[in-house]
Amino acid sequence: MATLRYGQIHSYRRRGDPYRRHAAGDRHHRRGTAAISQLLAIPGGSRVVVEGAIPYHDRALAEWLGGPPLSACSGPTASAMAMASYLRARRLVGNDAVAGVGVTASLVSSRPKRGDHRIHAAWQTREESGLVSLVLNKGHR
Repeated sequence: MATLRYGQIHSYRRRGDPYRRHAAGDRHHRRGTAAISQLLAIPGGSRVVVEGAIPYHDRALAEWLGGPPLSACSGPTASAMAMASYLRARRLVGNDAVAGVGVTASLVSSRPKRGDHRIHAAWQTREESGLVSLVLNKGHR
């Protein structure tokens, strides 16, 4: 399923979608690095992806956002990451035909988790902001 989604991102570009993506990756799990590498593994990835970053450490995230978030894993933080990604991509590319993506998650860890396992994914373009949040059942695969 993940490969299909990454392929869809690339196929949108081939169909004339002017947007180039800039991603601030998954902050709490190794999936962020996998997502970036899978995006670039598809031929033409360099024409679609401007940059991928994973501001994993608390200070790195605060620097990315311009200040510390109230909660590292939240919808507002994912939205702020997407906006920061969008603004950076716009500055790097030189126009606003870009999209920013931000994902933060609190999943299985070596430490006991307080609270739900959850994922928040957000996107930002010139015309649209979006956020999707998902709460997972602990201990289920």
